[in-house]
Order: sequence, then C-alpha cells, then structure tokens
Amino acid sequence: MGPAWLLTRFCRRFQSSHSRRFLSSSSPSPQDRTPRDAGRETFQVLIANQPSFANTSAVLVRFRERSYLFNCPETLSRLGFEYALEPHWASHVFLTRLDNGTFGGFPGLLLTKYDIGPTHLHGGNGLASMVSELNQTHFIDRTALASLSTVEVNDGFQYQDHYLSIDTVHAWPNLNPSHTISAAPAAQTIGDPSDVQKHDGPERRPGESISYICRGPSRRGRFDPAAASRLGVKNPRDYGRLARGEAVTAEDGSIVHPHQVLVGETRRGYIFCIVDCPSPTHIDSITCSPKWPLETSTAGTGVVDLVIHMLGDKVIEDSRYVVWMNAFGSHVRHVILSSKNSPHPVPFRSYATFQRIAHQAHRGLFPLPHHTTEPEQSLESVPGIPKTAQVGHIGMCFDFQNSEIVIRNESDPRSLRGECAATPPAEPASLAANASTHGIIVSPLGTGSTAPTTFRNVSSLLVTLSGGKRILLDCGEGTLGQLFLLHGGQDFDRILVSIRCLFVSHIHADHHLGIFGFIQARAKALQQYEGPLSSLFIVGPPHLLGWITSFAERLCIPLDQVVLLSSVEVAQSPGIAARPLQSELEVLSFQPVAVNHCRHSYGLVLIDRKMNKIVYSGDCRPTPALIQAGAYADILIHEATFDSENSNEARERRHSTVSEAIQAGCSMGAKRLLLTHFSRRFGSHPTIPSDLKAWRSRAEMQVGLAFDLMSIRTDDFAYLEKATRSIPAMAWEFQETTCPASPAGARTMGSNATSVVTRNLSPA
Repeated sequence: MGPAWLLTRFCRRFQSSHSRRFLSSSSPSPQDRTPRDAGRETFQVLIANQPSFANTSAVLVRFRERSYLFNCPETLSRLGFEYALEPHWASHVFLTRLDNGTFGGFPGLLLTKYDIGPTHLHGGNGLASMVSELNQTHFIDRTALASLSTVEVNDGFQYQDHYLSIDTVHAWPNLNPSHTISAAPAAQTIGDPSDVQKHDGPERRPGESISYICRGPSRRGRFDPAAASRLGVKNPRDYGRLARGEAVTAEDGSIVHPHQVLVGETRRGYIFCIVDCPSPTHIDSITCSPKWPLETSTAGTGVVDLVIHMLGDKVIEDSRYVVWMNAFGSHVRHVILSSKNSPHPVPFRSYATFQRIAHQAHRGLFPLPHHTTEPEQSLESVPGIPKTAQVGHIGMCFDFQNSEIVIRNESDPRSLRGECAATPPAEPASLAANASTHGIIVSPLGTGSTAPTTFRNVSSLLVTLSGGKRILLDCGEGTLGQLFLLHGGQDFDRILVSIRCLFVSHIHADHHLGIFGFIQARAKALQQYEGPLSSLFIVGPPHLLGWITSFAERLCIPLDQVVLLSSVEVAQSPGIAARPLQSELEVLSFQPVAVNHCRHSYGLVLIDRKMNKIVYSGDCRPTPALIQAGAYADILIHEATFDSENSNEARERRHSTVSEAIQAGCSMGAKRLLLTHFSRRFGSHPTIPSDLKAWRSRAEMQVGLAFDLMSIRTDDFAYLEKATRSIPAMAWEFQETTCPASPAGARTMGSNATSVVTRNLSPA
C-alpha cells in the first residue's frame, strides 16, 4: 500500500463527499424569498478570510434570506467552495478600505453573481470613480455592471433594512481628513519605443479606513400557543403568522396581535462591530470616536456582543488599543485578525491533503506548499489583552441564536499539521537558484479555466529560464497567493524581484485579475531589496494596459518600476519593441503570435540564451501561425479546455480539446507538451486519447498534465508522463466539475450545502 494507493483512495473519498455536498435543491434563492420576521431570525457571522501575505481579512454575515459581505479579497470565491461560504449570495458588500486587498476579488465575484440578483457596493470616498473604471474594461459583461450600484459612505452614513442596522466610524492616520495626496507614480507605456507617457493620478483622502457597527433585529419573546388558543386562534397557519410578528383574525372576528401571544419581553438585537485599524497611526482616530457603544458610554442601545478586529502590524502591541478593547466590557468576545498573530496554514485544506499524498508518491514534482502552524506572536504575550480575545481563522462561525451565541466550525489551524509536513522542502527554490544546471523549470500556479475551484486556481504559470530570470505567463486572481504557497519564506522577496516579465495572453478576466496584487507585492519587495532595482515588463493587449494604468492610480499602486508593452506592437516589430525586454530577460527572442480566440489574443514564442524554445498558446483554437513559429519547440504549454467529446463547444468558444492540443504539438514537432487550462466540466481528469498514442509515439513527444503548485524541469518530463498515468483519480474526479450553475442552488444556513457557480466572461 504505497503513496499512489493512498492518493487514489483519498480522491475517491473526496469525490463521494463532494458529490453529496454539491447537490442542488429546489429551494428558492435568497433573492426570491419573502422576508421573514426578523425578530425570530437567527444569523451567522463567519470569518471568510484571514490576513496573509497576499490577502486581507473578510467577514460574511449570513441570514436565511440575505447575506452581507465585509471586504472582498482575492481567492474569496475559491474559499467559498472550500468552506461552503457562498459569498456570491451577498447582496450588500461593504469595504473597510479602498485598496486591492479589500477590493481585489470583487470583479471576479461580480462576474459570478450578477445573474443571481443586484449587488450594492458600499465604500469610502472615491469608490464611484474606482468602479467607473470597470465600465472601461472589455472583460466584464455590461449586464453585470448594470446590476451593480455603488454607495460612497460618508461620516454620517447609516444603513438599515429588515435585518441589519449599520453605522460607520471613519478613521485617518493622524492627518486632517481634508488633506489629499496624488496617486502613485505611473508606469512607462511603450508603443513606439520613443513614446513614453506618464499620467497624473486623481486626488483622494490618504489612508481612510471605515469600521462598522452592526445591530441585528430585536429579539421577540417566545410564542405561546396556549395564549393564542384562549384568544380564539385555532388555525395552525395563524400560529406561524403570529410567531413571525403578523396580526391575525380569530374565529370570532377579533384581531389578535403578536404581543398578546408572546411570552417574555422583546430584547435588543445583538450588536457586533468590525474594526479596521491598518496602522498605529489610525488608533487615535478610531478610539476617540463617540459612536462606539462601550460599556461606560451612552452611544447606541446596550453593549456589544462581538468585536472583530482587522489589525495591521504593531497595532495590537500598542497600549492605547488594548485599553480601548477592555473598555467594551469583560463579557465581550474579541476576534483578532492580524497577520502577525495568526498562523498561516494552507487555506485550501482539501488541496493540501492531495498535495501531501502526491508529494509522497512523486516528491520531485509536487513540493509541499509553504505554511506555518504557529503565529509569529501569541496573544498571550500582549500585556493587558482581554481574556475573551482569540485569534480568528477561516471558517470560524458565530451563531447568533435567539437566546445565546454559539461558536461553530472552530478548528485549530494547527490541525493542518497532518495535511503537510511541518517544514516544506526547499526543492523549488534550490532548483530555481541553479536553473542553469537543471534547465528550464515550469511551475503551474493555476491550471483551471473561467473560475477557480477547490483544486484548481485560474490561469497562471511561472517559468524559470536557464539564466535564473523568471517570466509569469498570465496572472489570474489569486496568483500571488499561489506563488507564496510555492516559494514563500525568507527568499520570497528575491523570487518576486527575479520575475522580470508578465505576459498577459488576452483580456479575459481569468487571465489577469491578479495583476494588481502581484505588482503591489513586487513593489514592496523592491523597497527591501538590497540589489539593483529591476523593472517589470508587462506585455499585454492595448486595452488592458490602459486599464492597468488608470486602475492602479485609483488603488494608489506604484508603477514607477513597471514598463507596459503592447503585445500588438511587439508582435509587429519584435526586434525593436521587445529589445529592452530581451535584454532584461537575457533571452534571444521574445515574439507574441496572434492566435484564434478573441480580439488581441496572443501566444508567445520565447528562445533563451541556451537556445531553448518555449511556446505558450494562451487560450486559442489550434493556430497554424503559432505552430509554424513554434516549430521544434523544447516545451509547448498548450491549453486543453475541453475533452475530445466536446469538440463542438470548443469550436464555438474558440478553445482547444485535449486531442487538438496533442495534434498541434505533433504538427509543431515539439519535444515536450504540457496540457493546462482544464474546464471544470471534465467529469474526470483529462486523458490522452488512445487513437493518438501511436501518432505521439512517432513524434517522440512527451505529454504531461499540469497540476497546481507542481514544479517540473525539462529533464523530468518523462517522469511527469509516468506520474500522470499513475494518478488516475487525481483532483478532477470530484463532482464539482459536473454541477451546473443555478440561482436556485441549495443554501441551508448551518449546513454544508452549497451551489456551483460559473463566471460569465464577455466575448471580447
């Protein structure tokens, strides 16, 4: 019973559990239900994401008929599958700040949920102009934008509906709120090499953060059927109406009101607060606000039941903040979401289990993901911290029931120690550091298409060239997090700086929504890097480059070390437009090739200094121009979105099937073929069609399937081919790939039922 047997057994068990979990039901969606009496309603407050290197915190508040989301970081949609969070049901999204950490996952979420119902986005000053940039894109369907409304939250803002009443507390970092700052430096935009443009950014308030004080519905007394019977109410349906707060007519014609049949007084609704304090300079502005319903204050009604703290570095160590926490009272629960005080396990536990078993079976291909099981600083070491304070983690759930608050799904992140070894191996970093010895290294970061799933992130591949420089091929949402799982640790800044080029094949959202998080992390790494500064070349469609420039200004992301190159210009004159890039990457040729997918779609043919030819297809139908330009490639990375049985749909959507990708590799004379970009519609993992085995044998081409967080050297492709055949029940066996999207998917609060959704990408 070796590792391969364990892997097969795990995948079969996972398939069985997920087939039950993803079954849809006929219950109506939250948008279609009639609101119940909120006074008898229970609700949940869930930690949807915890802070990490790549993401910020998020909180989901879930009633039976409506959900509210606070912050929408990247990977939130994927975490929704793992923890049955269902963020796409949230009709109201509240942002604590306007930056990529809180907003980075919203465009992808909007593509997922717009056909479910309207979305109301609430945020600080500048939100409307930031969202208006989405109107200039070519990757978000206009119907999705039509379903979106924005509300800029000012100091006197209040929100109230049938379920929640929300007040805001605004904070600035010890600056006059009327002060403004200009946006971050702009990038160099190169069409003609002599044409370098810089753009002045808009003005906005510096460092604004918004905290939210949320009050749930008042809790009615318990329904007394005996009292209702004495008043002449006999119909059981009338009992339900009275319990929901509705008046009914008794048999004698008299009107019976709810207060006549409810035992006990109406109590105040639960109060919980979501506090965002990104730095110690925000502490005074937050703690001095008179709006907080502290134990000794007269603000609001009653005292707080739960406070969720989203904290930046060194905030929890400041005595001012700790004193303020204690002012809420000794009974209040405090949840701390701080990168320094939280361990950083692999957030996708199912994939962590799979990766561990795959690592045991094929150690050279599947390095263990980077993670920590102990925080950098424990809460116990903070002087004066309230005894009720605890560290929050993904999946922690507070059930606000009619009479008590129950904590559910509280799993210790250290329980993931069994999913991965305590210390991940250093194989990827060591190989990359000496790539000249081991040849080219291809590390898929995302091998899925359209939308992320439990096992697959959206498109992105990291290629380490023979000279040690790196190029990122596409950058879908969550790429930075995947890169951290693969190469995280003390050398991560060096890894980021060594990425000198980002090639975006086309403008569809699943190929570029992770750009801003990556740019921001690389800019931060450059500030701490002791070596010479290096530029990041971004090569992509012209419309995308314009959007990067304008949207980065809105998010205050620095672009001074970024050079934007139009793939159209580089394709037309590669020897001129790409010359600075070729020098930076130390490659002999960098040539985009137009492919058949959507407007301005390009593949890439790259030749390094050791004459290794790497070809990347992007998304496309088999394209003769790419086959000709990539002749005798050492490595061909080709999309294989559909199974061979779905050839008609592949032609309609301008994608390739597995068979067509293999045929393209054979026609090209490629030595090695890596298949990627797999549709979630595969009922099982992609397989090599039997009728093509003889052809492939004559071509002497090695064929392998790409897996997330795999690391493959050119010399190990033969081993990859054997590994692919030895893992017949890999991640594609679970049934989430076969369930269609439906607004009527199951949504039972407190259960594991969820629905599968797809993203609607506009045909650019």
